[in-house]
Amino acid sequence: MFLTKRLRSVFIFMSVFLASLASSAAFAQSTAVTLQLEITWEETTGSDTEVAQALNSATDTWTITAELGDFDLTQPGPYQDGLYEKNLHPVHFNVVSTTSVPEGLEPATGHIGIGSADYVFNGRNDGTSPVQLTDRTLGTASFQPGYTWFFERTLYLPLGNDTDDSIIALLSTIGTQFDVEEYFLKDRVASASRVGIATVMAVDVPPAVCDIVVHSQWQDGYAADVRIRNMSQDVIEGWNLDLTLPGSATITNSWNATLSGAGPFFSASNLDWNGNIQPGQEVTFGIMGPITTVAHAISDTQISSAICQ
Repeated sequence: MFLTKRLRSVFIFMSVFLASLASSAAFAQSTAVTLQLEITWEETTGSDTEVAQALNSATDTWTITAELGDFDLTQPGPYQDGLYEKNLHPVHFNVVSTTSVPEGLEPATGHIGIGSADYVFNGRNDGTSPVQLTDRTLGTASFQPGYTWFFERTLYLPLGNDTDDSIIALLSTIGTQFDVEEYFLKDRVASASRVGIATVMAVDVPPAVCDIVVHSQWQDGYAADVRIRNMSQDVIEGWNLDLTLPGSATITNSWNATLSGAGPFFSASNLDWNGNIQPGQEVTFGIMGPITTVAHAISDTQISSAICQ
């Protein structure tokens, strides 16, 4: 039985996220997982018969890539209305389905109020609404901001899963079941939707979580650690990371790693003594240097690696 109803507005307005930058220890990197869901659908309902006919499969397979920045939706303040892909916190929730978005519906171009509209929504911390992960495709813009239609694929999480760690852990568990929904709305009138039950069948989880912990940033410099946490059950034997710093930043001092490159692009690799990371353990290495543009934050450093995403 599908446990949730679409009672929320088409627009979910954001609270101010700038407060999240005030923390002295900022976590810039995200946690990612790729998984496969097998879905059993109930019958499609709604007034848009053409779309309803397109969404007529009894079963589907969703391949999902979820990438979530560091957050805790149980806390009041900047997270009240959820997290969008933009607005400082990385939220990427991409769904590829064996049933495509209905033919002829082209994604929007130009100015759209909430960008690509991947988002995490938490029911305004009311304690009774499930956290939602949504991949929304927007139709051609007809006003500023606006669209002529949108198509959403949403995964609803059980109550109590309000942090990036708990969500990723749940998505990474074979056999876990979720309520899911596909919803289409055109010209704010015609609609079609269907709900179903999704089961996690396969998971490909990066072994490590990599993030940057900012100890201090002053007018023209910074000091930070890069942290690698082994979240898998296997030993990580050696590591290499690529760092992309904000444009005006560079690295002039480092420790506990071998670094190469020039600002803002650097590569880091392990030393002889810290290459192996046991399950549940972490290693860190330090970086320090100038950052000449006040608007740039070292917490915006991007980290990429085969072992962490």
